[in-house]
Amino acid sequence: MRILFYGGCHAAAFRRLFERYGVGIEKIDHLTNFRLIREGLRFPYDSLKAFDWIIFNPILNKGHYNTSHLEDYCRSNGIKFLRYPWLQWEGYYPTARRNCPEWYAGWWLEGLDRLADSSPSFGHFYAEVMEGDALAEEAVRHIDVTTAFLRRSETNADVIISDYILQNFRKKRLFLAPDHATIELYKFLIKEIVSRIGCKIDQSFYYSTTEIQDVLRMPILPCIARGLKLEFVGGEFENKLVLGNRIFSLTEYLELHYYRNRIQTATATKRTRLRSSLPEADGGLVLNLAIGDKLLIRPAQERSSDERYERLRAMAVIRGGAHLEQGMQRELYYYPAHWQISAQAEVLAEEDERTALEAAV
Repeated sequence: MRILFYGGCHAAAFRRLFERYGVGIEKIDHLTNFRLIREGLRFPYDSLKAFDWIIFNPILNKGHYNTSHLEDYCRSNGIKFLRYPWLQWEGYYPTARRNCPEWYAGWWLEGLDRLADSSPSFGHFYAEVMEGDALAEEAVRHIDVTTAFLRRSETNADVIISDYILQNFRKKRLFLAPDHATIELYKFLIKEIVSRIGCKIDQSFYYSTTEIQDVLRMPILPCIARGLKLEFVGGEFENKLVLGNRIFSLTEYLELHYYRNRIQTATATKRTRLRSSLPEADGGLVLNLAIGDKLLIRPAQERSSDERYERLRAMAVIRGGAHLEQGMQRELYYYPAHWQISAQAEVLAEEDERTALEAAV
């Protein structure tokens, strides 16, 4: 059997799973829809005859990229197709928006910003999230809203996931972020796809606990978990495409929201150092940086006693050597003349984005 997946980041995830666990799959490939659209590239219809099945999520509002044209081509050429809905459900993340600080790019909980702005201190903000009921009512209300959005997208799909989500979202985590499914939801999707197209999957897949979309993970806040009566929480945050490989604790994640207006990025323009103490003779931690190393920082509000230096709190290594992790979440001294300070995010592309098929090369 020869299968092409066409969609966003989910298409790449499906391809990797079928490559790893598919039994008797002769050919497997994928195309990234948003890259084709963004770059104005022609959809490679001429290459589709190399596949038995085209599996995709529908596109309805992009003109000649609308998948109704893909469906017509498949019908005219005897190619089978299967449609799954866009995998987005925000139940764990009420108030999630893509409206975020300049130094970040991605899903952001606006409700946490509102709570931070109304809190007299970080300690009060922290307690509301960890021990209070912040965002709990919004979370309960938003279940109906986000499920209705998903069900509208399912009207153009063959595989339905909303019922499964409502039956299981309290028992096991189904989304790492609003549009990044966990391996648990992929298990359900793979089972549905396999049953419809008639291929086989190595049964060991259904025992896997390794996440297939591991570049982004948002926490499920304790206040939301209580409000939704979840049987679990999710306490870490990471975004490898924006903030390097750092895994933020829940406290560190809340600091990103509370101090968001003071956070910046810092890029070394010369070979330089960060120090944990001054003067140099006092010893302490010393970190050497190369030109181009980049950190997420929060500059200190108080001036340094040595006018040549200023202080910062290092929050993440966006680009640089592993040794720099020693300085994260510490107050450090830096020499401002050696740094370019900015608020602009730098976003890496996922390695698995594809705009061409092997058959078309």
